[in-house]
Amino acid sequence: MTTALLQPLLALLEQAERERDEAVLTMERSRKAMTEAANQVQSLRQWRSDYQAKWGAQFAQIGRAEIIRCYQEFMQRLTEAIADQERTAEQRSLTFNTLRAQVQQFEQRVIAVTQLIERRQKEMSLAEQRREQKVTDELASRLRDVRGAALGMSLPGSQGSKLGRSHLWSNDLGQDFINTLT
Repeated sequence: MTTALLQPLLALLEQAERERDEAVLTMERSRKAMTEAANQVQSLRQWRSDYQAKWGAQFAQIGRAEIIRCYQEFMQRLTEAIADQERTAEQRSLTFNTLRAQVQQFEQRVIAVTQLIERRQKEMSLAEQRREQKVTDELASRLRDVRGAALGMSLPGSQGSKLGRSHLWSNDLGQDFINTLT
């Protein structure tokens, strides 16, 4: 019965966990793409630096205008490619940050649903304990009434005849009196 009452919340938890897990996978793919883009920018910058170091000095010494112009055009295209790759890396970084925020929201939802389930389970457990206590109290009351009826009187705290209580009291006084004589 308790599972039936929790079934909608368990289904909600399952859905929230599935959405979170999918978001985590998407975020990890985005992290990989972001890292690859950043590595590509670094590689292009390193390659440009190496190319400038190797050929820049040689082209300056040769001094042929056609070769220098080709070198400069190539360096300009390479700089543009680096700028494009930097924009791509920045966009992938923004995408990753957005996905990371979504994962955090999904995780908060999973935590909230889990806490709700735990609270409901505690409430149900407490209600069950109260029902059991009520049954125990009722049985104890009936047992007390049955014992009192068997003795022809009621025990303290229950409804019974005054004769039974006074008889019990007088027996106690009589026993005390006998104890003092002996």
